Amino acid sequence: DAAAALIGPAGATLLAATAVVSCAGALVAWMIGGPRVLFALASRGDLPAPLAKVHVLRRTPNVAIVASAVLVWLLTISSTFVYLATFSALKR
Repeated sequence: DAAAALIGPAGATLLAATAVVSCAGALVAWMIGGPRVLFALASRGDLPAPLAKVHVLRRTPNVAIVASAVLVWLLTISSTFVYLATFSALKR
């Protein structure tokens, strides 16, 4: 409503589309970067060793990818936006 009042309906639509693209970019960054951080920490011994395992053929940190996806899913269904925002800030 504030964007529509300030820059008109077309501007508000453009602003909403920009927000969607920004959220999609953040999601892609999380899905690429998050598991790699878990993998790196596990490789150094800072997290449990199973997170450092890699797929035999693809050489990807499949355990860390699944753990990251499960963690985000659990936070999404059980937490408020404040917890999700805090988790996102801590991840950076």
